[in-house]
Amino acid sequence: MAKNELRIIAGSHIGSRSENQDNLVIDRFVAGNKSTFRDFVYQNAIPIREDDILYFMVCDGMGGGKDGKEASGTAARVFSRQLGDLKDQANPVEVFKLFLRMNRQIVNYYENAGGKGGTTCSLLELRGDGTMQVYNVGDSPVYHLSRGRFRMISQEQNAAGMKRRRGDLTLLPDENGRDKRMLLGYLGDSTERSLLNLYYSDRLSYERGDYLLLCSDGLTGAIEEERLVDLIEFGTDPQELIRECRAHPKNDNITFILIQIL
Repeated sequence: MAKNELRIIAGSHIGSRSENQDNLVIDRFVAGNKSTFRDFVYQNAIPIREDDILYFMVCDGMGGGKDGKEASGTAARVFSRQLGDLKDQANPVEVFKLFLRMNRQIVNYYENAGGKGGTTCSLLELRGDGTMQVYNVGDSPVYHLSRGRFRMISQEQNAAGMKRRRGDLTLLPDENGRDKRMLLGYLGDSTERSLLNLYYSDRLSYERGDYLLLCSDGLTGAIEEERLVDLIEFGTDPQELIRECRAHPKNDNITFILIQIL
């Protein structure tokens, strides 16, 4: 018998950009290269049993146009092909190896095709026993909403996040957003130094009624946190989230996976 059920809503939209450089993977259902999405929405409810392990991923391409799209698409394809093997040995060492494989494939692509680009990558490992773990390179966030508390459970790997972690409160606000754009890690790094920054959380717990959100910064850059929590808690659909983001005057690519534990 299923211990829990998951309600999943997801979307990916080009926004005001000329290309959608984002990508996503929803275990069992939407896997592989989805970088051609211009306006994609998805809704489903699935059971999760106690011995199940499910993975969800969001990648935000960087480098502009084709470069970012190919980087995020390559990461999604490589990860999707390895899902079955990963579940046989689901542990941080095997996840690190898979991130390393994704990085090498992206580097190989650019060495052969020319150009330069990369992608952030955030991954949620959700287990049917009520636990989860988060991995990420870059700054695409993963959030946990539980009993009214909304918190980031990934690591913000950019200059702004580093300053916050160091507790540096003496710095002036970064009005131009340079600190947020300055990434400390990404996939597509030929030196592989970014993989040294691969973040993985402790094993975390979730319960019925909780929400988990993976997204590109096209969502969080367009919707204030308080409004986002309202949209999540009062029941929303992917089109509504996309509409809210597109109302922002400088909307970016928009990609998200929202999971409700039922």
